[in-house]
Amino acid sequence: MAPLISYTLPAIQLVWILVVPGALAANIANLDSSLAVQSENPNLSNAENLAVSGLNVTPTSNPAVTESSPKVGTETLPVGYTSFPQIGAAFKYHRDEKVTWRNAAQKCVEEGGNLVVTDSWRKFDVVQSLLSPGDKIHVGIREDVSGNWVDVRTGSPVPTVPWQSVQPAGQGYYCAAMFKNVRGLDNHWCEGIEYFVCEIGI
Repeated sequence: MAPLISYTLPAIQLVWILVVPGALAANIANLDSSLAVQSENPNLSNAENLAVSGLNVTPTSNPAVTESSPKVGTETLPVGYTSFPQIGAAFKYHRDEKVTWRNAAQKCVEEGGNLVVTDSWRKFDVVQSLLSPGDKIHVGIREDVSGNWVDVRTGSPVPTVPWQSVQPAGQGYYCAAMFKNVRGLDNHWCEGIEYFVCEIGI
């Protein structure tokens, strides 16, 4: 019974966020608080910043799974999504506006998905093929208080992050990003404004 609970908990949390009035705003407010603390205290580590904010952002005990996106059939995909059955996901490239990492994550949840999580080289290659030359996008992987890079969907550490050979590097860069013409992810400033890709499991 425990494995069933572990796998259904993220889905229940998503339903809670989408159905219960104010739940999304509360989750975004918590994320806003953590980002504000990071930007206000640049001399503190990520763990110290989040500890000062009083937020509990410790990853959950859910297993790190790549199939945890909200799932829909290909015939019911929201407008603008392109299906990639070979990796079990559909993507929508938002190239109409640049936003912060937090706003990108929020917009994807509002569409019924999540900010794309490139947790394998195969998925990285598919998502990168959607981008236009010179583009950079936010990715749904973020550093937590323990220094782990976690999946935006589950809060669990991502077992395989396709980093550039010299990444992650630098302090104050707690969110992941992808460039069109660079092999591997980059860690970058969460308040930077970039394009983004949303993901829905199929």
